[in-house]
Amino acid sequence: MKLDKLIQDLLDIQEDLQSSGVDTSEVDVLAGIQPTYPLTAVVVGAVSGEELADHCDELAENMRKAVWVATDQVSSSSKYNPYAPKPLWEVAR
Repeated sequence: MKLDKLIQDLLDIQEDLQSSGVDTSEVDVLAGIQPTYPLTAVVVGAVSGEELADHCDELAENMRKAVWVATDQVSSSSKYNPYAPKPLWEVAR
């Protein structure tokens, strides 16, 4: 996925939620990982590859030109199910 497409998708989702009366400042962002054994992760932040490179001994050029999204695992005590819904990969924008 390219950065501009992701940003547009997220803005569209934000607009849809807000038009439904949802306070989007309170919405958690989750990630589904690996469709063959789907797991849920909580998105905890994002950084450009260039900024990340400032904190690494080495980072390949193609990785410098990427946007990195950091996630954390969902534990069994979380309010979220640690297993992502399988249809996620079919319906993701």
